[in-house]
Amino acid sequence: MINDLKKLERFYCSGCNLGPTLSSGLLKFRSPKLKVVTLYENNISKLKPKAITGLRFDTEVYLSKNNITELEQETFLPILEDLWHGNGSLFLSGNPIQCGCKLAWLVFAPELLRVVKGTCENGTVLKTLHQNSLNHCRSCPYYCVSVKQDHFCARGTLAPWNPSNCTSEKVCCKLDFREKLQSDEECGRKKQDPQGLIAKGNPSGMGKWPWQAAIYDAVNEDITCGGALIQKQWVLTAAHCVTGESSTNTRNQTEFRVYLGKHYRHNFTDDKQVQLREVSKIIVHEDYHYQNYDSDIALLKLTEEANLTARVQLVCLPTPQDNPENRMLGWVAGWGYNGSDVHPDVLMEAELPVVSINDCRLDITRSSGNPTLTQTLTSNMFCGGHDIKSPEEMFQTVCPGDSGSPMVFRSAASWGSPWQVMGIVSHFLRSTPCSLRGPGYYGIFTNVSRIFRIRFLEMVGFSLLSHSMASCAKIVAAPAGI
Repeated sequence: MINDLKKLERFYCSGCNLGPTLSSGLLKFRSPKLKVVTLYENNISKLKPKAITGLRFDTEVYLSKNNITELEQETFLPILEDLWHGNGSLFLSGNPIQCGCKLAWLVFAPELLRVVKGTCENGTVLKTLHQNSLNHCRSCPYYCVSVKQDHFCARGTLAPWNPSNCTSEKVCCKLDFREKLQSDEECGRKKQDPQGLIAKGNPSGMGKWPWQAAIYDAVNEDITCGGALIQKQWVLTAAHCVTGESSTNTRNQTEFRVYLGKHYRHNFTDDKQVQLREVSKIIVHEDYHYQNYDSDIALLKLTEEANLTARVQLVCLPTPQDNPENRMLGWVAGWGYNGSDVHPDVLMEAELPVVSINDCRLDITRSSGNPTLTQTLTSNMFCGGHDIKSPEEMFQTVCPGDSGSPMVFRSAASWGSPWQVMGIVSHFLRSTPCSLRGPGYYGIFTNVSRIFRIRFLEMVGFSLLSHSMASCAKIVAAPAGI
């Protein structure tokens, strides 16, 4: 029933006897206007993972006066991930919460802890808990990771002590699956200088963006989307590129082919450096919604590995700490429509500034006069483009056909630092032809760092590991306590 309430603002179910366990998928909200979820006095002692989904960054969730004793990371981290980007809150007063070592994951993530309102069973206010109070939690419950690899730790799991079961040169944390994706290959580097859907963009130099993939749709007999090569056998793209129209159903992998090292749109102009691969597997993010393009991201597994050459390279994935900030400049390349509403003959590129969701909402509402246009925007997205005050001659944007292409940024301010993919071209809020667009028309991008942080890769599991577990053993020891 909740699935059909697309305009739901407030959900009240106090004393509804929902406990003792909230099962997975029980409360699956779909409303972009959701403000309040109230579940007082329901005798709830445990929430299964994904028991409550679809929360917004400004939703207030009331689980007060229940029997919750443990805030399990697998269940509560995704909830807090939805809330911490805005003014959302999780109210837990009146629960007998045990503030022991199992709460360490939350205490070590202060940006998440501030969202939680409540006290421990002993009366300690949750937000006043300090990391020093958990120094007695000496054993590492996750993995012992080299200090050189600690940036691959999942946010909120890095222990500030030296656990007795980890050697002095290692730290304790829960691994992010990105480490397994890119632990043994260099990424984000260009191996050659470039030779000599993007409206009013510029032709890209051949080989300038060596991780750019072209996704060929055999049904439509055309290049319909772009993608990013993140591992020799894996390409990142948009979910809507590989699902049925107005559907979340994944299409058959045999309907797609992937070109790497490609510059010219038409195959008859390809040279021998272009690599063609079939697709053996498609994995669409489980939270993808075709109605508003939330979690619009997917992975394609190639039937055989790419050969890394001057024209074919990997792009880096962002770390959990990386996020596209307002006015940061990133680059997008693609074969989408140009400013004349025709497909270009070569790969085009454009440099676009990031626009925060809040600024994007304000600008689009001002320029369109329609405040409902932005209701579908979520914290899993960001906007990109030039604001309405920009000169017309500066204007560039992405267009239909650029979907799935990566928006890349330097991983550091210094010249020569690796490139990483922080955005995936997703959609547009207005259907105006590219030739008629101007400043104030933004493209909407999937926030890669945000999506990967919400365990997209954990959903994929070890099927991602094309290299052996032996190669992982160079970086992590066996998990403790499992």
